[in-house]
Amino acid sequence: MGLFDKVRSMREQVVGLIADIRQRHDIEELERKLAAAPEDTFLMQQLSDAYQQAGQSRQAVDLLCRIGELYRSQRNPETALAYFRRAERLATSDERLRLLRLMVELMIQLGRYSDAFERAQQVVELLLTHHELAAARGYVETLPPLGEQDAKYRKELVDLVNINRQEWAQGARGTWLDPGGERSFSSERREQFPDQTILVVDDEPGTCEVLNLCLRRLGCTVLTPRMARRRRKSRCGTSPHSSSAIC
Repeated sequence: MGLFDKVRSMREQVVGLIADIRQRHDIEELERKLAAAPEDTFLMQQLSDAYQQAGQSRQAVDLLCRIGELYRSQRNPETALAYFRRAERLATSDERLRLLRLMVELMIQLGRYSDAFERAQQVVELLLTHHELAAARGYVETLPPLGEQDAKYRKELVDLVNINRQEWAQGARGTWLDPGGERSFSSERREQFPDQTILVVDDEPGTCEVLNLCLRRLGCTVLTPRMARRRRKSRCGTSPHSSSAIC
């Protein structure tokens, strides 16, 4: 490495170090202010943003949940829901499950039954992903009424957790259990579309996760946008037996 390259590298390191020091200082200052005013939602929002910029997602999620709980205690479910939604987008799988349950509860309280049903689906899907079939069944059974279309929504959720049919769970989640408790996957079910390549794109990470599992069980090759870009760079054309779709 030449002298110029070394100097440039050192400069970049110093700039990065200074930025990190400033970022830590800003976070410490906001934490100090929040300690003096623990219910200041504006400070919480600023600190949450600072945590996100510093890559501290867990701390950002905790603060967003704290803001949500504060508005919830003030009987402002709409604003509480907005903050829980933001937290859910940053949360890990276990945290998402807790937040989705909270969001379903608030949506039902607000009379937004269609939205509540969609989030309840995500709760069930996450439970099935973790092979918690009994927990998924119990969640559906204890779910409060979902408005005028409760029977329709509940039937779809019941089908999803495989109380009456296990076909969806077998294809999408890998949770089909035979009477002895062993998984039972037939090669015919898993490889219905072995020549298909699918590009899955969606704003909701949970939706992408579900689609990925479903499509892989059907034998498809599933690509993320990043994988698709790499594949496109690595070859000019596609196999004559493959096809692609966007979900």
